[in-house]
Amino acid sequence: MMRRIRLVKMLAILAIAAASAVTLLLYVTRSKPVLFTSADSTKASLERDPLFSIFNPFRDRAPERSAESFLQLISSGRCEQALAPLAMKPDSRRYHCQMEKEDPLKSWRLADRKEQSSTGAQLFFRVARKNYADYAGKVWVNVQRRDDRWHVIDYSAIY
Repeated sequence: MMRRIRLVKMLAILAIAAASAVTLLLYVTRSKPVLFTSADSTKASLERDPLFSIFNPFRDRAPERSAESFLQLISSGRCEQALAPLAMKPDSRRYHCQMEKEDPLKSWRLADRKEQSSTGAQLFFRVARKNYADYAGKVWVNVQRRDDRWHVIDYSAIY
């Protein structure tokens, strides 16, 4: 009987230690927002979109929230307001806003994230638009950390 109680206690301690180690490992990898990405290797490097990504559940989501707020502005018809702070040529701004009027965003989902520095990231979204089904569209949003906040600094889309 004593032996059984001791065995149960030892197994409980091992389980707690293992869970703690896994939690610590995931926390340590917080600096990596994407744990694994698989891309289509048959395409040229510039065309490689991730087939799927496994995101770190402990990552800092502030850059993503900033990009999603930006996309929300665009999808609600406020493209000029969203693009105004960006260093974009006026012709490019007009083009994007015209395309957004013709084929507006319906929804989006994060497909990949690349850290460009400790204060910058490029977020790749698959988007659904009015004129096509599913998440066939592509949008890139670059964000940069300034004054303890993340700001969108660049936007590009394939329509």
